[in-house]
Amino acid sequence: MSSAIVDVVSEIILVTDISVDPDSAAINVGESISLTETVNPSNATNQNVTWSSNDESIATVTNQGIVSGVASVEVSITVTTIDGGFTAISTIQVNESTTNTPPVAVIVATPLSGDTPLEVVFNV
Repeated sequence: MSSAIVDVVSEIILVTDISVDPDSAAINVGESISLTETVNPSNATNQNVTWSSNDESIATVTNQGIVSGVASVEVSITVTTIDGGFTAISTIQVNESTTNTPPVAVIVATPLSGDTPLEVVFNV
């Protein structure tokens, strides 16, 4: 009986760089934007990344690079490669929301003496 030893050699291709698109953007509080990472070379063996916000009280980011605005100010979102620890940063300006909430109730009280009516508006 004869036997043979076979060595399987797989080429590991290391990450050399990462970029993020867009590298800057503006969103309103309550809105979201999707960031996209590009790992180089495109055939790198380990293309896994992590996402982080330098202040989650301003903006949060998911594992898929979706950024949601929480408070009005500028925040840095960083994507980091697992292989090599390469980073790219997107600067996101979070602005106050510009949408106006319509009133949910308006109460008008007409005084008996002929004075100006009093209007009370309740907003959500």
